[in-house]
Amino acid sequence: MRVAERVGAGSGAARRGGGRRPEQVIMVSIPEYYEGKNVLLTGATGFMGKVLLEKLLRSCPKVKAVYALVRRKAGQTPEERIEEITSCKLFDRLRDEQPDFKEKIIVITSELTQPELDLSQPIKEKLIECVNIIFHCAATVRFNETLRDAVQLNVTATQQLLFLAQRMKNLEVFMHVSTAYAYCNRKQIEEIVYPPPVDPKKLIDALEWMDDGLVNDITPKLIGDRPNTYTYTKALAEYLVQQEGAKLNTAIIRPSIVGASWKEPFPGWIDNFNGPSGLFIAAGKGILRTMRASNSAVADLVPVDVVVNTTLAAAWYSGVNRPRNVMVYNCTTGGTNPFHWGEVEYHVISTFKRNPLEQAFRRPNVNLTSNHLLYHYWIAVSHKAPAFLYDIYLRITGRSPRLTGQKPWMMKTITRLHKAMMLLEYFTSNSWIWNTENMTMLMNQLNPQDKKTFNFDVRQLHWAEYMENYCMGTKKYVLNEEMSGLPAARKHLNKLRNIRYGFNTVLVILIWRIFIARSQMARNIWYFVEAKKGNCNSKFLEQVIEHPKMRTVPRELQLLLMGMVCVTQFRAAPSALRKDFKCGLNVQEKKPWSYFNLFTRIVGGNQVKQGSHPWQVSLKRRQKHFCGGTIVSAQWVVTAAHCILDRNVLQYVNVTAGDHDLRIRENSEQTLPVKYVIKHPNFDPRRPMNYDIALLKLDGAFNFSSSVLPACLPDPAEKFEAGYICTTCGWGRLYENGILPQVLHEVNLPILNSEECSRALSTLKKPIHGDTIMCAGFPDGGKDACQGDSGGPLLCRRKHGTWTLAGVVSWGMGCARGWKSNEKKKHYNRGSPGIFTDLSAVLSWIQENMSADLKMKSSTAFCSVQDGKLPDSEGQLNFPGSPKRFYQNHQLCIWTLFVPEGNYILLRFSHFDIESETFCDYDSLSVYSKGDRLVGKFCGGALPLPILIGSNSVRLKFVSDNKDYGTGFSMTYKALPPDILPDSGCESLAVLFEEGMLQSMHYPEHYSNMADCQWIICAPENHIIKLTYQYFEVEESEDCSYDAVTVYEDVGKEEEIAKSCGFTLPAPVLSSSAMMLVVFHSDETETFGGFRAMISFIHVADLDTLDSTSEEFEEVDVSEEETQVTTDDICGMPSNQPRFIFSRIIGGEEAVPYSWPWQVSVQISDQHICGGTVLAKEWVVTAAHCFNSKEVYRDLWMVVTGIHDLTDQEYRQKRSVKQYIIHPSFNKTTMDSDIALLQLAKPLEFNHYVRPVCLPAREEEVQPSSVCVVTGWGAHEGDRGKGKKLHQLEVPILVLETCQSYYVNLPSKVTQRMICAGFPLEEGKDSCTGDSGGPLVCPSEDNSGFYTLHGITSWGLGCGRKSYPGVYTNVGVFVDWIKQSVNSSDLPIFMV
Repeated sequence: MRVAERVGAGSGAARRGGGRRPEQVIMVSIPEYYEGKNVLLTGATGFMGKVLLEKLLRSCPKVKAVYALVRRKAGQTPEERIEEITSCKLFDRLRDEQPDFKEKIIVITSELTQPELDLSQPIKEKLIECVNIIFHCAATVRFNETLRDAVQLNVTATQQLLFLAQRMKNLEVFMHVSTAYAYCNRKQIEEIVYPPPVDPKKLIDALEWMDDGLVNDITPKLIGDRPNTYTYTKALAEYLVQQEGAKLNTAIIRPSIVGASWKEPFPGWIDNFNGPSGLFIAAGKGILRTMRASNSAVADLVPVDVVVNTTLAAAWYSGVNRPRNVMVYNCTTGGTNPFHWGEVEYHVISTFKRNPLEQAFRRPNVNLTSNHLLYHYWIAVSHKAPAFLYDIYLRITGRSPRLTGQKPWMMKTITRLHKAMMLLEYFTSNSWIWNTENMTMLMNQLNPQDKKTFNFDVRQLHWAEYMENYCMGTKKYVLNEEMSGLPAARKHLNKLRNIRYGFNTVLVILIWRIFIARSQMARNIWYFVEAKKGNCNSKFLEQVIEHPKMRTVPRELQLLLMGMVCVTQFRAAPSALRKDFKCGLNVQEKKPWSYFNLFTRIVGGNQVKQGSHPWQVSLKRRQKHFCGGTIVSAQWVVTAAHCILDRNVLQYVNVTAGDHDLRIRENSEQTLPVKYVIKHPNFDPRRPMNYDIALLKLDGAFNFSSSVLPACLPDPAEKFEAGYICTTCGWGRLYENGILPQVLHEVNLPILNSEECSRALSTLKKPIHGDTIMCAGFPDGGKDACQGDSGGPLLCRRKHGTWTLAGVVSWGMGCARGWKSNEKKKHYNRGSPGIFTDLSAVLSWIQENMSADLKMKSSTAFCSVQDGKLPDSEGQLNFPGSPKRFYQNHQLCIWTLFVPEGNYILLRFSHFDIESETFCDYDSLSVYSKGDRLVGKFCGGALPLPILIGSNSVRLKFVSDNKDYGTGFSMTYKALPPDILPDSGCESLAVLFEEGMLQSMHYPEHYSNMADCQWIICAPENHIIKLTYQYFEVEESEDCSYDAVTVYEDVGKEEEIAKSCGFTLPAPVLSSSAMMLVVFHSDETETFGGFRAMISFIHVADLDTLDSTSEEFEEVDVSEEETQVTTDDICGMPSNQPRFIFSRIIGGEEAVPYSWPWQVSVQISDQHICGGTVLAKEWVVTAAHCFNSKEVYRDLWMVVTGIHDLTDQEYRQKRSVKQYIIHPSFNKTTMDSDIALLQLAKPLEFNHYVRPVCLPAREEEVQPSSVCVVTGWGAHEGDRGKGKKLHQLEVPILVLETCQSYYVNLPSKVTQRMICAGFPLEEGKDSCTGDSGGPLVCPSEDNSGFYTLHGITSWGLGCGRKSYPGVYTNVGVFVDWIKQSVNSSDLPIFMV
């Protein structure tokens, strides 16, 4: 093995149930490890065995040989079976790459259930001498196998193979393939081997003398709460591997439901009917119509190539690292990329409707139900009755192949199908939680090339694509159907659809005529059942059956009536509200959207249920509907520009959301006036179908509910391809020139590709062209949006169920006219597709206008939940109020918790869901202890450890960005007495501020296995920490990789000071700062007495300093150098010479570090809020709007100077704010007089990194066309990666009148107290979000290198938008006010 020893101590991978792993840097790749190895493979003829054999030979071409143990079967020799397998399509790619691969496959005849595997002595000796790796994949996967057979195949065979493995001289790894359901009687399954339900050896011995009848009798009692003998015997086999393989290097792979291949050797490969494959085929054939399953249960499908790649990688890892205990890998998808049975049903049915199977029995349509009575109703109605009728039809027509007394073939097929469904019912109705820490660890051990070659990262799995490939794989590789037969199959499916519609029509008429219309009793029963709708469960059905009116009704009619009502209710019943109101989620929707809805339409079509489209709004003129629109946020609506051409539209238009029936006022309705309208600048009324889009800013905000919700805007690169079925809705006419309906309607339309769209529009009398045109519709017509629907949405559904606004209804020739034969029609009879404005073409314009909204440049919104001080001895904090609600974007929340003086605080989390990121740079919850010291920064979905703070106060800060979000957190806090045990860090993350003792849990008794103790120690300012051990007894190992005490310099565990283990008292440990993190970790094996250590604080003045003379000389040298250039009398001089490249990045280019020494960051609890400028040692100037709605945080404001990167620590100076003075004329609406002064609590120290800027002379004006510089940490709202380093941008000063003309149509006006600067004719140059309050400085005219503060970043429309320059506060107007406010005349003022 090519293994390099690790230098230093690493983090290692946490593992539950695994053995110890020496910390090493693994240099050998997976193919290199298998080079020259001899591999023994069982189960090579099985589904997974075939794929493993192909993958091993293809990806590890230098493997020496593969010995395949194969038994005789169906008259075929083992060699013939392997030859047949290696000649199939699965091995095509391998044949192309390695034509002679078969030479490496050595076939050995074997019977695994026989003693010694039925191997001859020479063969055994050869295997004992040469085999290096064993892959044991052979097993019976039949769920209904008898216990005797299952034990023989799954347990005895494993035992025999282990006996042989123990004699192998060069064996490195024994890999056993089990199942994730081996312990399905547990809801949470760890990566460990659990105790067996019975001793496997005793069971094997007992089965030898029991007869089959006795075995079958005791089987239910033996397997207990497990569903079948398969899972039972797999659990026994795992225990055998652990016990019999104790001296071997063993590992266990536990796949869940193994399905078709994801990528390798090609997508969708499957060759059997086992598991879900047979059900998929039955559903595609129309035979399977109902199934006992839970829509919300996780369908833990795992592609076969994922399992194989995991197996090969796990063998490599065990072979290289040789862990002490058996490694177990839960190879599942439910924990990292969950997919539910309801989604499986949707994707299977939609795929087989698009690409049907040949000679389908019925159209694909499956109903999943967990209700026992409904299930049996559907079995009777949709399975047995059609099968019975079909068999009768075959007999009558003489087509039945079984007229000789045998059971009719369709009923026989249905019976077999029901048996298969019963075996799977347990797995489709339940969900499990699998721990996959070892899978994650294994993935992290791979080098980049191995991660690509042996990819098993299921987070990358796109389920919709995978399911389509899976279904098509069953068609091509299981049923051997050619794709050329698709047209005939589709034609057959359409024929079946017409038959179904006709049959349903006749059936409804017959039921009504025979039963309902002629029988008063039947009508009474119908009304009774109708009245009970909404409670259609088993209890309700029992009440109906026992009702007096039902006793005289034939049972068949009872079943039919109840079934019709309950099924109707089941399809229509709204689900419980989901977690919260996320965009594009219809909270009243029960099932995933189905292509069944394709047959609804607006033109001549059906109305929708109330609340089906909560984003739809009605634009009303004097209470009359005239156009539609779509909610995209609480204050913004998207509509068509041609709807609001009237220049007086604001005087009469109102927007109503939650409307369903225009004739009545519903409780769900919300109506708001429009504040202003923004039409797209490229919209031209003479060509109204191009750029036909407008934004309505509402005067107020909608309150989101189940009836009023926003639709999602598409992502920047998101496209809905041609053929995608999307939905448009509105109150448009039901036919051409018809009346307007009063109830909301919808229609589903396919998107056309651009070529077909252009071709259709070119056939009109006046051909149409445009940049934003999207077409949708059917060439034959019949379905369309119509007049009155203008401005309404075209919505497409993403794979996870969210509805996305893809287009806005714009125009069309006529209503639902076809355009297939336009050339043959007179021009006034020609039709066209529906024309929509493509949202992806105008997305940036929408986002810029919505994000701009004349808002302040500081975009951080404040808490949606009441924050502030929470004083009490104990309490609870739920953010944002409930675990089912989502927190908002742009949040900043700060809570300060107090308990009585002298107590400590314990924080304990019960719910945690914050957007995950490696460094928690997006959304996070930060915990600060005494002195604003960061304890930890948390994100993701895992519950943080309890946190014990050794003081009586703690501060929590939550921030969120503008992207994804979660459901927040719930926690309790409680006061604890200070005399807590010194091992408190083992139950929580302890933060200590006082000298004292630390010790391991249970000291001086032995500590526990799998201990994870952490203490954060914080010393007073100008002190360091000394850790002195008094007792030490911790398991010894090389590199301390088993149990250890590790001391870090920081809470991020990046700077390790010392790592100790063994039985010798370690030397004292000193920190280099006022913080230290002590971590104690133990593994799952031996334990000892632990440790006890004393914490003490040492003042830095008491330390002996080495090389003091040299250091003093260096310090004096620097001070002298800085004194030469930084005196209190010099202002406006950059520390380092600035350089400019005229970058077009929004927010400019990165500045030369420390070239703008007057720039400051104004922060709340380490969160950058605004910029500012140093005027004097105690004074900073910034924008007044930075303090809007932030008075509650006045005690938390901090000013940070001397930084280039916001994370810099070396030269920073941090000061609290003593007072702030806002200009008395500041207007929050117009942004006039947007200036404020901050007085610092402690003077700044001017040096090379912190200097003041120069103020202009009173009323001094900067000349137009002068090139000035704006600086700040601003970033484009869509880019979270920027904003940490200071950026700069050169901008020209504009003539005030010119600037005023750009903003003439907007509420805010540019006044004489403002300056405009920027590039109005270019995009991408402007100050941006987060720059508020920052400086606009201009160089001196004599090029002397001094800079004067002429502007303060104030407001603007968007970020770097064309035609909208940035607007700044004119500092020259306020010089007198500044001097009066600070009561000083010695401010540095640069006079020309």
